[in-house]
Amino acid sequence: MRQLTGSAFLTLILALAFGSIFPANAVAAVSAHPCSSLVVQTDSGDYAIGAPVKITVAFLSLLPGCMEPMIAHDYVVQIEVLSASNRTVYTSSHVTARALMISETWMPATAGVYTINASAYFRLLGDESIMTKTLESSATIRVHDT
Repeated sequence: MRQLTGSAFLTLILALAFGSIFPANAVAAVSAHPCSSLVVQTDSGDYAIGAPVKITVAFLSLLPGCMEPMIAHDYVVQIEVLSASNRTVYTSSHVTARALMISETWMPATAGVYTINASAYFRLLGDESIMTKTLESSATIRVHDT
């Protein structure tokens, strides 16, 4: 029988505790009464090639009246801009333990329709291997020739 190292044992204990707190059907319950909020916006819906696109993402990790488990965790908020062919043309990532407001500028190089996706991940103990996507939000923009 193999012996667990200290960090592997702690990860196993936290995973078991996390699984008992959030049963498999918790996703449906979260959808019915969300306790977090993620909104992505741009300053316009139409842009010329090379014009700056101001991307704003607002993330609230815990809305009023909600509770979350008292375990060591944070959130990773990722922004991704996808072309019409689903190719990633821009990406960024931010880590927070609470509410976060992100303002970034991206400049499109070609005309087309782009989707701006924001995703929030619950991350246990700052470990990238123990992350769960909790929220998604998107906005669509059009870029045209000048």
